[in-house]
Amino acid sequence: MFYKILSMILIATPLAAISQPPSTMEQQMQTTIKADELKLWYDQQRPMVVIDARSEKYFDGRLLPDAIWLPSESSENDILATIPNKESLIVVYCAGVKCPASGWLYGKLYSMGYLNIYEYHEGIEEWTQKGYPIINQ
Repeated sequence: MFYKILSMILIATPLAAISQPPSTMEQQMQTTIKADELKLWYDQQRPMVVIDARSEKYFDGRLLPDAIWLPSESSENDILATIPNKESLIVVYCAGVKCPASGWLYGKLYSMGYLNIYEYHEGIEEWTQKGYPIINQ
């Protein structure tokens, strides 16, 4: 009898796990974009909000085309004022792979209900190495 009950529990456990809603960590599967795809989006004139997440200490005035400087430590009010439409296509970036700011801003945006977010993790360092255009603020 014990083995019968145990086997029923073992069979039911995976089914129960599948029927549970995903955890917050599972829901927040960070979506990334690479330079060539982002450049294609620019070339296609895709409507998007491009955000430079570098803090003031690291911001040097250079931006990707049409990008907005919005440091990762910005308040929710500043974010809402900058990006009022939570359904906007958003791309966040920072200096490069060693810079955590784009990931931080991505998480903040996600927690505020923005769901169409991409992180360009390689950032402005790679963008300029590829010879893609930048602007100076």
